[in-house]
Amino acid sequence: MAVVSRFPNRSASFDGLDAVFAQLPDLGDAAALRRALRDASILAVDAVFTDLETLEQTRPVTVAGLDLNALGLLPDRYADRYDVLFARRFVLIVAEVSRRFVTGSTQPNSVAEEFALSVVLSFTEAVIDTDQMQIREGWRTDLEQVLFEDLDFEFLYGSDDVLRAAVTELGAVNLDFDAWFTSFRQPYVAPYVTDGR
Repeated sequence: MAVVSRFPNRSASFDGLDAVFAQLPDLGDAAALRRALRDASILAVDAVFTDLETLEQTRPVTVAGLDLNALGLLPDRYADRYDVLFARRFVLIVAEVSRRFVTGSTQPNSVAEEFALSVVLSFTEAVIDTDQMQIREGWRTDLEQVLFEDLDFEFLYGSDDVLRAAVTELGAVNLDFDAWFTSFRQPYVAPYVTDGR
């Protein structure tokens, strides 16, 4: 994925990340990583909007068979379920995950938020590569260990047997597509995300 960072001179401050960064080993240039996360958050929201426009303009039923940016990073097994409504809801989720970098409440609250955060981190990798930032290798793994409660959502990229075992043997929750937007806990969720038409 080729991404050009469009905001190289903006503030690198993502105040809510202070507690997260305090738990990490030396990352090299932490200010650069903050800037990359900020830029990637903006680019990820733009990418979902672009994917949504593609869906609306070409009028396919779902993203299946389309070469998309952000939605293309989600598990292929459900490509026939990623429709216009899903894309609209996912825009809000990516924006919410990005907002939490500022407020400090970073842990995802649903499978959809886990995917959104993963998408932002993928865009962050692209920004770091494009801008040739000197960030220590392994930064993403270190961040994931702090930002995610678990990585159970990644089982959705595996085989049916792996996914079934994750649910039955490991107790992974909300991996069924219809439960992706269901909160793990009780905080606010935008009504459109849970009840959008």
